Amino acid sequence: MHKQLSIDFDAAYQARERGIERSRAHADACESGWTYQAVALITAFAKANAGRTFLIEEARAYAIENGLPHPPDARAWGGATRSARAKGRIKKVGAAQAASSNLSLKHTWEYCNEK
Repeated sequence: MHKQLSIDFDAAYQARERGIERSRAHADACESGWTYQAVALITAFAKANAGRTFLIEEARAYAIENGLPHPPDARAWGGATRSARAKGRIKKVGAAQAASSNLSLKHTWEYCNEK
């Protein structure tokens, strides 16, 4: 008889949250206001593409092309994406393959001005 493994999802959730916060804080320490700038550029990209879904990798490329420095750790984009979502600028609408993760599924987003 096989014994079922117990997975501690709470510990995994807490580890994820700590990692996102650390990478965001590190980006802000290296470039003052990095998260604020990233959220503004994600929002600008989303608004310019209102009516279509997009992957964050598209918004990320737009932000870099428009002068945002690369964060020291790409995971900082998770914190910026969360902030944009929390501010009601973007919303999750589905999933699609992403080139940045070897065609693994990633959330798709669309512009949302819930403010």
